[in-house]
Amino acid sequence: MINLINKIFVLEDDTRYSIIETINYENKTYAYLVNIEDELDSMFKEVILEDNNYSLNDINSELFSTKLLALFIEKMSSSDDNTNREEYRELENIYKKYFEIYLNSQINLKGYDELIKNSELDFGILQQKVNIKSNLEEYLNLNYFYILNNFYIEKLTDEEKQILMSNNEEEIFNLIKNTYKNIITYTREDIPNNRFKINYTFSTSKESFSYNDELVVAIYYGKNTIDLVSKENYLDNYNKKQEFLNDLSNNLSNEIKSKLDLDCKIIYLKI
Repeated sequence: MINLINKIFVLEDDTRYSIIETINYENKTYAYLVNIEDELDSMFKEVILEDNNYSLNDINSELFSTKLLALFIEKMSSSDDNTNREEYRELENIYKKYFEIYLNSQINLKGYDELIKNSELDFGILQQKVNIKSNLEEYLNLNYFYILNNFYIEKLTDEEKQILMSNNEEEIFNLIKNTYKNIITYTREDIPNNRFKINYTFSTSKESFSYNDELVVAIYYGKNTIDLVSKENYLDNYNKKQEFLNDLSNNLSNEIKSKLDLDCKIIYLKI
């Protein structure tokens, strides 16, 4: 295997990226590249190996890139921790499950999900659920909502990790309530005040960036199920959807702030 770390990749416009890590997933290798002059500009590319040479192919799915980003952050978070990878992932999945259940008990995400589903604006439901760990269907049976944050399990003490593994739901929920703000926050000791913007997606728009201590919720919806016939009808439907989702997102983020004392960034996107 060729060592790709620190290799330079140059785009057609001469923008230079450095490969800082590789991820192996489903028998394929992916490279994580960061713009040498702008560390907020990053991307994943698939690595194609041929003999002793390599090439990089584009990844056209933003959601799949989000999955890779989650795996990358997990790898970086657990690499220096004494918790092995398998145990880390198990703890993370348990924390995710109980956090989502707790979140829904406080906010009623199911109600917001039904508002989207029952809207006359025809929000399509994705036929194949996106294979990223933020899918909320597994525990909450939701159609549209995803949590994009990672859960930084390495911040838990050994005693807290034991509670997660105990199957004592009362103690687990108490743990969640006392730790979720810290566990969803991505921290970097080299940044003053430890508050900065990050991007859990691979959209380049400024709306996709959120603060590192925010809860980041995505609303992903599919194609229209009804043929809108004309371009004018399509544009009218699109604009009404944006207005609808903007209002719903404002209401949801305000409720999360009020009940959980969490700043919340909501991203919505048609897939």
